[in-house]
Amino acid sequence: MDPNFFIETDRLYISYFQHDNDAHCDFLLNLYTTPEFIASAGNTGLKKRQDARRRIKNSFSKWRATHGYCPYLVSRKPAGPTATDAVGPEAPFQARLARCTPVGSVWFMRGTHPTAYAVPDLGFAILPEETRKGYAKEAAGGAMKHLKEGLGIDVALGFTDPANVAAKAVFKSMGWVDRGEMALREFGGEVSSVWVPPNAAEDLSVYGLP
Repeated sequence: MDPNFFIETDRLYISYFQHDNDAHCDFLLNLYTTPEFIASAGNTGLKKRQDARRRIKNSFSKWRATHGYCPYLVSRKPAGPTATDAVGPEAPFQARLARCTPVGSVWFMRGTHPTAYAVPDLGFAILPEETRKGYAKEAAGGAMKHLKEGLGIDVALGFTDPANVAAKAVFKSMGWVDRGEMALREFGGEVSSVWVPPNAAEDLSVYGLP
């Protein structure tokens, strides 16, 4: 995946995970094995660096090639007047990214045929120690902007555990609308709280929802 691709927000860079970057693999392993991530998204089966490397190289890259989107790395820019002294804005992006701090991930997924929905669903996860700083909302907003302007898709869905108060608060802060709880076929009939942006169709069946 293009190492020079990035989405920029006020405080964050959103970029592709690189399978040949040990720091990226280690961060993904750390994020996916936090109790908070497992409680929200389930156990991903990652146990060591090589598991994370394979996930990035195979699954993430396949999704990017097929759909144009995938899980992204979310990194906090360095702060202060000397943040770009050593590595200026003209430097290769990976050189600038190396000076940043990974804080989470944001992603778009669609599921697989025949249960996939018509548009992707938006997800996000921030390290527990980096929560309550607005990073999830900022990263989700940046990703949605790219989805519309870069990929021509102006609607995504938001699914979360009905008990996940924090995730629902992020969707609400973005101006998304709570459409209630639904059993999702893509997730084996699991009941989820469903959120949509204000420009979504009133009839959610056009997206493949009940």
